[in-house]
Amino acid sequence: MQRPQHAIAIAREPLLSPRRMSAVALVGLIQFAFIWSIVSGLAVKIVQQIPAALEVTIIDTPQTAEPTLAPPKPNLVAPPSEPTVAPPVIQIDTPQPSSISVAQMPNNASPDGAAAGIASTHTTPPYPPVSRRLGEQGTVRLHLTIDA
Repeated sequence: MQRPQHAIAIAREPLLSPRRMSAVALVGLIQFAFIWSIVSGLAVKIVQQIPAALEVTIIDTPQTAEPTLAPPKPNLVAPPSEPTVAPPVIQIDTPQPSSISVAQMPNNASPDGAAAGIASTHTTPPYPPVSRRLGEQGTVRLHLTIDA
């Protein structure tokens, strides 16, 4: 069986062939010329852009008086007149609440464990375990508005 005659197999050259060395030298010269042109061109531009020492001369000028403002123009619109109607006196009658008595529970009273449901259509929510453990109790009052 013969070895294949591909272009890759035929084109193998030694590492330091004269053709390869000349290509490397040419690329090196191009890079050197590029870097040299950048460095020499920028150096000239930097030197040209550095400004010389600034010279300052102070000129004494007499101060002028500040311009005076023109007097304000007269008001062409008449100011509004004072209101002639006195504001109404507002009195709010609040009914005195009847005496309210608040029954206080003794501190050692335990909360009622069984809550009663409303009829058979509502379910009773469970009493919170933390509140039961802390002995908290209370009454829930609802204000409902029912419309047609």
